[in-house]
Amino acid sequence: MPLIPKLERNRVEVLSGQGMIGPVGSRVILTQGWEAQIQMPLVHSNLIEVRRSGKKGRGVFARQFIRKGTVIERAPIILLPVGEVFTRGAPKMVLADYVFKWGKDMVAVALGYGSLYNHSYQPNASYDSAGWRTQVFRAIRDIEAGEEITVNYNGAPNSRRRLGFSVEK
Repeated sequence: MPLIPKLERNRVEVLSGQGMIGPVGSRVILTQGWEAQIQMPLVHSNLIEVRRSGKKGRGVFARQFIRKGTVIERAPIILLPVGEVFTRGAPKMVLADYVFKWGKDMVAVALGYGSLYNHSYQPNASYDSAGWRTQVFRAIRDIEAGEEITVNYNGAPNSRRRLGFSVEK
């Protein structure tokens, strides 16, 4: 199926077919600045999706009931030297909000939705290393459909260690 352009004021919208640009039926919007924006729901499994999460920005939410002990997601990790993300005297990079410490001089970006789980001191999920550069997110209690899935950024679900930002109650 060919791409079908739809012309509007200062932009062209293209509906994709056969998954050439994105999933069949996704929309790609090209504007005057040559940027492309794919508009589609952020869903990559039957269990979870990304949605707005109040003052926190985006978060990961359960699409269906998730039983305690269920693996929610296996996320590959990309490692970066700390200095590539945090440079003294330079403006804070957006990426800095999505990385976590990985050893002494490295930070990690979890692919999939791994870097989008929000923090809670009463989390309903935890994360653990699962071999070479892989993080596994698992339900530590039953999670209802529509509930935000959160983890404790300190690692241990019951840790109350302070973080470098204010925590919303």
